[in-house]
Amino acid sequence: MQRSIWFALAVAGLVGGLAASASADDRYRPIPSGPGQTGQLELRVMQYDKGVYGEMTVEIHNRGAQPASFSASGLYFTPDDDPDSAPQRLAIVGGVRTGSEEAPRAGVALAGDATLRIRFDVYCIDEDRDAPESDTPFTLARSRMPPRLIAALEASTRDVVKTIKLKPDDDQRRQLQPLVWQARRSAPAKLVGDGAQERGKY
Repeated sequence: MQRSIWFALAVAGLVGGLAASASADDRYRPIPSGPGQTGQLELRVMQYDKGVYGEMTVEIHNRGAQPASFSASGLYFTPDDDPDSAPQRLAIVGGVRTGSEEAPRAGVALAGDATLRIRFDVYCIDEDRDAPESDTPFTLARSRMPPRLIAALEASTRDVVKTIKLKPDDDQRRQLQPLVWQARRSAPAKLVGDGAQERGKY
């Protein structure tokens, strides 16, 4: 399946990802708690512009009256399909960006009742699943990845991520995707949206 994904991208002439935009579910979802995050935050997916990997745009809303901090570590997104036939899930790798050409950072702060649009890079975490269609909607998973998998992803991708100054170029994306799959294999874990194949493996 991994080979079929790469072949499809090559045929499309877009090895850095598919050009079509995947759909957004357009509903705010509670952001699960995690280290470095405070307050009552929620997120909705606005746009995803690639296939196996690429940039996702979301809006974060602070439901509380007090300032809050958002942390991207361990967040991932599931397609709104039957898990037994769904395409890949997508995990955030690296930092988040705000504005037009902001350097990536681990998290952002929001004032009370504020809404902020941010962008970040996501990569496939299901090596044996197909790439999403252009109209596949993605939803924020209701829990973060287990700490062991988060640590494996960060360790595996750290050397490439630290070379990214603004946005990853196609070469950096091509380097990162197999490292994400490698980390997933090295730290098996149950995740939201597991299908029969994953349930049998993990």
